[in-house]
Amino acid sequence: SSLSKLPCRGQGEGKADLAILTIPAAAVPAALADCIEAGIGQAVIISSGFAEAGAEGRALQARIEALGDRIHILGPNCAGFANVTEGITAARLYSPAAKGCISLVSQSGALMMALHGAFAEKGAGLRAVVSVGNQAGFTLADFLHHFAADPGTEVVVAFIEGMSDGAEFVSAAKRCLAAGKPVIAVKSGRTELGRKLAATHTAALVGEGKVFEAICRQYGIILVDDIEDLVATATLAAVTNRRPVDRIAWIAQSGGLGSLVGDLAKAAGIEPESLPSELGAALNPVDLGGDCMRGMAIKDTLLQFLGHDRVDSAVVLFAKNPNRDIEVETSRGIIAARDESGKPVIV
Repeated sequence: SSLSKLPCRGQGEGKADLAILTIPAAAVPAALADCIEAGIGQAVIISSGFAEAGAEGRALQARIEALGDRIHILGPNCAGFANVTEGITAARLYSPAAKGCISLVSQSGALMMALHGAFAEKGAGLRAVVSVGNQAGFTLADFLHHFAADPGTEVVVAFIEGMSDGAEFVSAAKRCLAAGKPVIAVKSGRTELGRKLAATHTAALVGEGKVFEAICRQYGIILVDDIEDLVATATLAAVTNRRPVDRIAWIAQSGGLGSLVGDLAKAAGIEPESLPSELGAALNPVDLGGDCMRGMAIKDTLLQFLGHDRVDSAVVLFAKNPNRDIEVETSRGIIAARDESGKPVIV
């Protein structure tokens, strides 16, 4: 009836909105029944030992699923959630994150926490993060639907291990696409070994990787290979704020850097934009040389490009300089050009 001298299970004063269960799996069905009796409408089940743990666990999960019409369930075997913009946290998170427009749903609790930390370290603003675990109640697709309709979400991030309802996932992906909200995803279980590991982790039903990749292409989901790419791509999507960025000017301190990014852009299907002759070049990329990547020089050059209606954004490439004053001066020039033009600049 108590833990560390604190009242438990409905003995506290007032009515609770949310129960967070971190008790042994066998005790969860009775605890959920107590929550329902106490008028608590939502429960986050952190406890593991359910469908991911074999036949006995599947039977336990079936018992809590049977209560789903009387209480909203997140989990089990999840790491909770956080509404960053509202300051509501029901998860163990290690780093405070900036408020922003990126919302994250993950089938892995550990990956939700790791991604939250990665976004926080990068300074990218988050709207919400949630771990769905075994999805006995709310599913990954449910949160994709929610984020598609949420006015505070501009970019959706998903870590996917598998799905039990492909049709609902496709429906949610269509809704995000119609809302103009990019979905950036990583999916594990795209190989035979990965499928076996995912199935034992969150009881996910994993499918053939090529089929999932085709679904992503059809419904506009940006599928990346790893967590680093996931964070970088989502951060870029948030910075561009759903504006068109196809027509890119890139400006390089080094001819080698310009050539390299040109090859990468070509491989991604992005062509350099032809520019009027008055800018001093028929095509970009432009190699400015080391001395021109400073302060007002880089600002003025960027504004020449960004001032044209045939340029949506700019990519600036410069090598790390041992003189920190020069780096600061260059950064200030780039920021000034971005602010004055109102167009995205990627460094």
